[in-house]
Amino acid sequence: MEASRPGLSSDDLWGKIYTVPAAAFPIKTENGLWGGNATWTGYYNPVALTEGRAYSKAHTRSLFADMTLSQDFSAVTDGLSVWTRIAYDNIAAYWENHTKEYKYGMGNYVGGKDGEMSGDSKLDWQNKNFNFGVGANYDHTFGNHSISSVLMWNYEYRNWNGQNNTQYRTTATLYNHYGYKERYLADVSLSLATSNKLAPGHRTNFSPTVSAAWVLSKENFMQNVKFIDFLKLRASWGIINLDYIPAEGYWNQKFTGGNIYIIGKDNNNTFANGWEEGRLPSTNVMAERASKYNIGLDATV
Repeated sequence: MEASRPGLSSDDLWGKIYTVPAAAFPIKTENGLWGGNATWTGYYNPVALTEGRAYSKAHTRSLFADMTLSQDFSAVTDGLSVWTRIAYDNIAAYWENHTKEYKYGMGNYVGGKDGEMSGDSKLDWQNKNFNFGVGANYDHTFGNHSISSVLMWNYEYRNWNGQNNTQYRTTATLYNHYGYKERYLADVSLSLATSNKLAPGHRTNFSPTVSAAWVLSKENFMQNVKFIDFLKLRASWGIINLDYIPAEGYWNQKFTGGNIYIIGKDNNNTFANGWEEGRLPSTNVMAERASKYNIGLDATV
């Protein structure tokens, strides 16, 4: 994506429009000069600023790539499959600033001078994200029993231009589901996650969750209850660890510029910049941890 604008910011341009009297000078003189005078110079001429002051241009470039590969191993074990996923995103914005001087005048007054366009360019901002995952799925039903399992490992990397803006997470997860006659259900999920947003020594956390359900509407004693189509009693419990907290190297000590101090004597003084204590470090910062439980009754009539 590309966007251009005059070489002056829109705020300055609107400021000139509202400041300069409408009759202060012509937009252009009969000699082809941009209008301006000793009181209101040509750099107050809004048309000259948009057409003769050069331009600024923004370039936003994006790359998005995703790939998934899967393989069915039912020939080896019924219901077994493996997969891998890769995703890469790169978004960057580059900014060009160009300026140019121009001659202006009105009547016998001439100011400014024509010049060559000059400019520079810079990387304004950039975001890079990378995800990689690999896992195996197992889904099988035999008789009245059904089993589903997922074992996966995922790596996530995020980077913004600047300091202390690199984040990564790794997560290993095991999920198991068991059902008997679609009547009795149980689930167990185990997750081990690591995040560099947390303080050293507290970056890896274990999150287990368990749940169970009883579908009463499939029991024989509920078959004659006509006004209830579905009835399920369920309960779950788990520990959740989250790292949704700021990550600007908060466990590091910060120092900032302080007042100046003077070195020397007899009027031969040297001024030096001082330093002062800034943000204090946070120690033993851990993940946000919560123990959650839920009990409910689902019904459809």
